[in-house]
Amino acid sequence: MSAWTGAVLNVAHDVPDTGVRALADTWFYNISAKEIDEIPLTLIEVYSGIDETSADRAAVLARAVLDSPREPQTLYGGVIYDPSGTAAEKILRTAFRRSCSREATHGLLDLAVSDDRPRHQHPDHPMRVIQDMAHYLDPDLGPVDTLRDRILKYALEWFDEDPNAARWEMLAEVTHYVFDPRVEGNWSDPGSHLTVTMSQGVMTPQAMGSLLAHWNTIDSRVRGHAASSITHRAVAEFCEIFDSWSAIAVGNTHHEGEASTEHRVIGARGAELVLSTLAVLAKRFTGVPIRVNKRLALVSMWNGGPTTLAELPVQDDHLALFVGAQEPDDDIDVWMADRREQLTSLARALDKVTAVEGVAEYGRLVAEASVLDGNHDGAAFSSTLAEHTTNPGEWLEASISANARHLVAPLITKARADGVAIDDLVKSAIKVPELRPEALRAITHEDCELDDLAHTVIDGLTDDDVPLIGDLWIQESVTPILRELLIHKRASVRAIAAVTFGEGVRGREPALPEELRPAWRTALVGAAPDQLPHRSRWRLGEILKHAVTKDPELCADWFIANAKTTGFSSRARRMVESFPDVFRNLPQDQKRRIVTTLDSETLIHSGYAGDVLGTDMKLASDLLAEGFIDGEVLLRSMSGYRDHTVAALAPALMAAQVAPHRIVAAALGNRSGNGDESNAILSDLEFFAKLRKQLPELDEVCALAAEELGRELEAALAKEKQPTSRLVETWRHLSPCDRRHDARYPVFNLE
Repeated sequence: MSAWTGAVLNVAHDVPDTGVRALADTWFYNISAKEIDEIPLTLIEVYSGIDETSADRAAVLARAVLDSPREPQTLYGGVIYDPSGTAAEKILRTAFRRSCSREATHGLLDLAVSDDRPRHQHPDHPMRVIQDMAHYLDPDLGPVDTLRDRILKYALEWFDEDPNAARWEMLAEVTHYVFDPRVEGNWSDPGSHLTVTMSQGVMTPQAMGSLLAHWNTIDSRVRGHAASSITHRAVAEFCEIFDSWSAIAVGNTHHEGEASTEHRVIGARGAELVLSTLAVLAKRFTGVPIRVNKRLALVSMWNGGPTTLAELPVQDDHLALFVGAQEPDDDIDVWMADRREQLTSLARALDKVTAVEGVAEYGRLVAEASVLDGNHDGAAFSSTLAEHTTNPGEWLEASISANARHLVAPLITKARADGVAIDDLVKSAIKVPELRPEALRAITHEDCELDDLAHTVIDGLTDDDVPLIGDLWIQESVTPILRELLIHKRASVRAIAAVTFGEGVRGREPALPEELRPAWRTALVGAAPDQLPHRSRWRLGEILKHAVTKDPELCADWFIANAKTTGFSSRARRMVESFPDVFRNLPQDQKRRIVTTLDSETLIHSGYAGDVLGTDMKLASDLLAEGFIDGEVLLRSMSGYRDHTVAALAPALMAAQVAPHRIVAAALGNRSGNGDESNAILSDLEFFAKLRKQLPELDEVCALAAEELGRELEAALAKEKQPTSRLVETWRHLSPCDRRHDARYPVFNLE
C-alpha cells in the first residue's frame, strides 16, 4: 500500500493532473485523522512538495507532531534520537524549500527560537534554510525575487502573534536575510553529478527598489510599542543590513561582479532608509552610533572620500573607550599604545565608583558592545580593570554575584597577589558552573607555593574539569601546582599535566626535569585520548611520535595500557592523528610486545591489529608461525579496502593455508569514494594487477579478486548506463521553463 501511495504522490508531485491530485488529497485527509504515531511522515514529506496548499497542510501536521509528547529513543553510546520529531522537522524544511508556505515558515521560526547551533556549520538549521531560500538563484530563471516578499510577510505575521524578545531576534535575522541584496545558488550538471556550478551576485536595481518598499514594515515596528522588547542581538542584525547597502552605495558587492550606477543609486537610498531606523535605535542602544561610524569610515575609504551618509553622534564616552575606534590608515603600534591608555583610563574611572556599581557598568558595556561586529565580550579589558582595582575582594564578590565571569579570574589573581583573604569567595565561585572555569584557571596558573586554598581547589578537581584547565601548556616553567597535578589522584588530571611538558612538542612549554620523569611517564601512560581536550590530544600524539626514537618502550606501554581500559576502541584511537605513524615506525620488538601481550579480541577491537600486523609482513608471518596469532586474527586485521594490509597479510594467510576466497572476501569488504561505482571497481582491478606483479605468490588471490570485480563491474555499468542516458536525453528536450518542474528544483506557485 505504501509503495502505491508513494507512486501516486510522486505523480501528483510532477504532473498537474486533477484526478491524481484528488487521490493525493483524499489520502492525506484520511491519514491525518490517525494517531500521530501511525502517520507515515516520510510520505507526508513527499506530499508537502506538491504545491503551496499541500505544503501548508503538511506543515500544520508536522507542527502538531512537534507539539505532541513523544518518547525519544536511546541509541548506542547514549545518543538520544527522536525519529518522529526529526521527520517532522524535515517535513517543514522540505515544504519551505518547495514553496515558502506560511505554515512552513511559521514552523521553521518556532524551531529556530530554541536552536542555538552555528548556522554556517549546519545546513539544516531553520534559519540557514530560510537564508538559502531568501538568496535563492535558479539555474534557468535566475533570482526569484518575490520569495523575499513572501518570507518577510509570513515572518511578520509570526512575530506579531507574540512580539517578545526571542521573536525579535528571529525576525531581525530573517529581515537581515531578506534585505541582503546577495543572491547565490549551486546546482549539478544533469549529465554528470560530479560537475557543480556555484554562482553569486546581487539583485537587479529594479528588484532592490521593490524590496525597499517593504522596509517601512520593519521601521514601523522599530518605532512602535513592540520595540520595547527588542534586544541587542536583534539590533546587531539590523546593523548588518546597513553594512550591505552602504557597501553597494559605493560600488562594493563583495564578489567579483561590479556594481552599476543604478546599483549605487539604489544602494545609497537603501542605506539612508536603514540608517534612519538605526538612528531611532541609537537612542536606546549606545553601541549603534559607534558601529555605524566605523562602517562609514570604511565606506569612505572604498569611495575615495566622504559619502552622503551622515555619522551618528556618540553619546557614551565609557563605551567609546571600551571598544576603541581604529581608522583604516592608523599606525598599528600607535593605535595599540593609545588603546592601552584608553583602557587604563576607563579602568580608573570605574574604580572610583563602588564595586557593585563598577561591575554593573562593566556588564552594561559588554551588552552595549554586542551590537558591534568583532569580539567585545570584555575579556580583554578584564585584566586591565582588575589590575587597577583598589579593593579586589569587593570587586570579586560583586562579580560573582553578577555572574561577570570574565572578571573572576583576573580579580582572584589580583586579590591573592595583594594578600586579600578570598578563600570563601573562590569556593563559592567554584560552585557556580559558569564561573568554575575562571576560578580553576586562576588557581592552576599560579606560580607560587600551594596554600590551603590551592590544595583544596586541586584536590577537588574532577574528570569534567580537565577541559577547563587544558591550557596549562602556555606556562613556560614548572610550577609547584604543575608538580602537584602530575601526581593527582585522578588519571585524567595527571594526563593533562603530563602533556603540558615539552617532550617532543615544539613551543614554549616547560622542559621536563629528570626528577619528575618517573611520575610523568606514569601519568602519560595513563592518558586516555577521550578524556583530553582536542589540543591536548594533539600534544599526546606529538609526544609519542618523539618517543618512537627516544623511548619506544614508552609508546608500547601506552598502547598496551590504553587497549586494556574500558571503552577504548578504534574510535578512541583515531582521536589522535599521529597514531598510525607511531605504529609503523615502532621497532619490531615493541610491535611484537604489543601483539603478544594483548589477547586477540583486544587487538581487533582496539584497531591495533591492522596498524601493527597490517604494516609489517615479516612480523605477521613470524607471529603466525610461532602460534601467537592465527589466520582468523589476520583476516580480521585487514581493513577491507585495497591498501597496504592486503599486501602485508595476504602472503602470511596463504602460507597458513587460509582459503583464497576468504582472503578475497576480506580484501573486498569495503568500498568508499565519489563518482561512478564502475570507476572505483576499475581502480580496484588495477590494484590487484599491480599486486600480482609485486607478489607472484598471490596469483590465485589476485585472479579470484579480478573475477569477482569483473562481475561487479558488469553490474555497475549496466546500472549506470541506462538512467544516465535517459536523464541527459530528457534534459536536452526540455525547454528552460519546463526544466524548473524537474524534481531537483523548487516549484513556486507565485501567482
